[in-house]
Amino acid sequence: HVLDSDLDPRQKHHLEQVQTASKALLRLLNDLLDYSKVEAGRLELEQAPFEPARVAGAVGDLFLLRFEEKGLVWRMDQDPALPRYVVGDAFRFNQILVNLVGNALKFTEQGQVTLTMELAGDTGSSVVVRTTVRDTGIGMTPEQRARLFTMFSQGDSSTTRRYGGTGLGLAITRRLVSLMGGDIEVESAPGEGAAFTFTARFQHVCEDAAPLARTDDLPKQVPRDLSERARPLRGMPVLLVSDAYDRMADVVNWLTAYGLTVTHAGSGRQALEWVRRQPFNGVMMTPDLPDMHGHEAIRLIRAHLGRTSPPFIVLTDARPVGHDRTDEVDGSLQHLAMPVEPVVLVDSLLRWVGETAGGGVLPTAGQGLDDARCEQLAQLLAEFESALCCNRLSVKDTADHIQTIVAGTAAAESFQPVADAVRSLKSREARAALATFRRLVPRVNETHGQE
Repeated sequence: HVLDSDLDPRQKHHLEQVQTASKALLRLLNDLLDYSKVEAGRLELEQAPFEPARVAGAVGDLFLLRFEEKGLVWRMDQDPALPRYVVGDAFRFNQILVNLVGNALKFTEQGQVTLTMELAGDTGSSVVVRTTVRDTGIGMTPEQRARLFTMFSQGDSSTTRRYGGTGLGLAITRRLVSLMGGDIEVESAPGEGAAFTFTARFQHVCEDAAPLARTDDLPKQVPRDLSERARPLRGMPVLLVSDAYDRMADVVNWLTAYGLTVTHAGSGRQALEWVRRQPFNGVMMTPDLPDMHGHEAIRLIRAHLGRTSPPFIVLTDARPVGHDRTDEVDGSLQHLAMPVEPVVLVDSLLRWVGETAGGGVLPTAGQGLDDARCEQLAQLLAEFESALCCNRLSVKDTADHIQTIVAGTAAAESFQPVADAVRSLKSREARAALATFRRLVPRVNETHGQE
């Protein structure tokens, strides 16, 4: 990434401004498209069975890391009388919740955000679900509340400068709620937080549709501790190769939510250019690239990088005949069927750092390093890898670095003792060191002929 290259403070500041502006422009364009569809009456709601509680839980998981970073408490309460399954548009229901929970998170610096769902009515053929998102944030004045749902409107100009946003999210939310046969209102006072409450009407799941709503046919509930288990992935650079970026939106959202750094390539040739420029912990791609098949792109990358080639995940609409989920013993090539669920995605990514989502770190096979020494090791490895990738090290420099690293890992002479020691620890730095060392050992051997 260009922001991670050698830039002076002025250059970095300007690039960060460009990045911030481009992200804001992209949000604005997406919001405008949604708004124009609603206003033109071209937005039609889907009608399919879904589980409201699962959608709400996924929204909570999406923001969980940001709640943790701000030190906020996230709570979700559900009325036991609420039907497990209803018929409606799960995507737009999710969009409403993301807008409201995202706003609550943005304007809350301490305390908590609570999402409550309850049954507000049942006619026998349809149900009304009332949802409230309550926060302990900065609150609003009556004047601010009066213009809250107006297009391009926020609390005031200082709110826009401090917190950002387009002023379209709540305007879109109100129209989506209206399409769902409901209403939305807000209660708030300055310094006392805010509570957004909306209703939405859904149809009951009829007997003919019931099989679609069986638990084994629906995505599994994301475990509440999935974010915690995904901590080793934070900061991991990943290359996503696909020309259908809109189809990958959910994947990108999950990757970024769990702290990975995502770089996008639109073709096999672009992917090859990226891996030549910088190292990645892994590559994810769709098979139907515009210039070549995904497996051909993998072959070219492996041919170029040799033993330093990263592992790959191929995202397919259906699992290819003859392919298991993990095609190679070392897990360097996996196939995942789309749409992929977060728990499956995290489990697959954790294979890249020698872990599984079901049980945390691998069993201990040795001791010898404490967290402090592993942090030092991680720093050494990061500096070493950066210099090695940029060809800034001579053979003597490389030997000196290896000697320092080996001395810092209890005189380990191969990867296995280092892996065993690092696996016995739970720090993020230790796991980062393990993943980096695994990549670097074959790279050094290949570059300098050392076995």
